[in-house]
Amino acid sequence: MIRICFRYGDSRWFARLVCLFRGGDSAHCEAAHRWVGDVYDCVSSSWMDGGVRGKLITMHHTTWRVYEVPGSPDDVRRWLVDHAGEKYDWLGLFGFVLPFRIPGFLRRWFCAESSADHMWLPRPVIWDLVLLESVCQHLCKQGIARRIQ
Repeated sequence: MIRICFRYGDSRWFARLVCLFRGGDSAHCEAAHRWVGDVYDCVSSSWMDGGVRGKLITMHHTTWRVYEVPGSPDDVRRWLVDHAGEKYDWLGLFGFVLPFRIPGFLRRWFCAESSADHMWLPRPVIWDLVLLESVCQHLCKQGIARRIQ
């Protein structure tokens, strides 16, 4: 199992812009492959960090919703090795305008897209934060996943 973590209620301008365009209250997500208490070893793509990266993050329940979902921690770590340093996918973030990949942007990722890939969802480019969290919630209802916080 892995954990998909959604940051909500972020007041920074870029987060507010993402929520405005994409809907929902989450502006970023992370895939965690290892955790101790509320410190998570995460993989994602971040505009602020310049693209794909691994990062230790403290997940406070007041700013993160966390779901434990099917996935392989080893696959998440391998994915990071394969994609580390790839750029942030601006066009993918605003995928409601262009819900496909443009040649030249094939090695770019945004956060929900990378998490969808970790969850083995088809066509990761089509998954935004709202849809991805709805999948996590549906998996919880089916007893396949569980909400942690």
